[in-house]
Parts: sequence; structure tokens; C-alpha cells
Amino acid sequence: MCIGDIVENQLDKRVLIFVNPAGGAGKAQRLVMQHVVGVWSEAEFNHHIVVTGSKPIHSNKFQLELLAISS
Repeated sequence: MCIGDIVENQLDKRVLIFVNPAGGAGKAQRLVMQHVVGVWSEAEFNHHIVVTGSKPIHSNKFQLELLAISS
């Protein structure tokens, strides 16, 4: 085992992304699925995608819930 293996194993490769379906002229969810998820999968990231409502307040609600859970 080399140093690179140790460092790689210690990285926390988790990603949580919020996608506003109205973002990117309505193309945000498709673009994330086509371009981003493939890269994360190749890099062996554990990812979770939350599709929010079209208003900014929807992602704020999710963030507040996550803060409450992690406290």
C-alpha cells in the first residue's frame, strides 16, 4: 500500500446536490444527469440528488432540515 492509497481511502467522497428544475432554462436536471453524474460515478463519489421546487425557498427548507438532523 502506498501513500496515495491511504489518502484516497480517507477522502470523504459524498455529494449532495440540489437541482432547481426551472434552472438553466428548464434544462438543469437533464444537464446534471448527463454531465455531472457520470463524472461523479467515474470518480466513485456517492451522490444524492434532490430535485427541489422551482422557488429558492424550497432548497432552503431542505438545508434547514439537514442542519437540524446534523445538530
